Amino acid sequence: MKKIKQEYDESLDIPPSFSEVFDSMEDELLIEMALIYPQQLRDLCIFLTLDCQMEKEEIQFKTVRYKD
Repeated sequence: MKKIKQEYDESLDIPPSFSEVFDSMEDELLIEMALIYPQQLRDLCIFLTLDCQMEKEEIQFKTVRYKD
């Protein structure tokens, strides 16, 4: 049998962003977290903010890089 070199598909290895994970959470879970684990919900919101900022900076970097 011949071994066939398969092309590497990077899109399969990219995990979902934190924003996508956060958006997929049920509202009931977020309410429960707010009532029982407010510090953890606060931490999730901080991570969400950082994730959004990193996405914006990545877009800016790509835009600037391609203009040069």
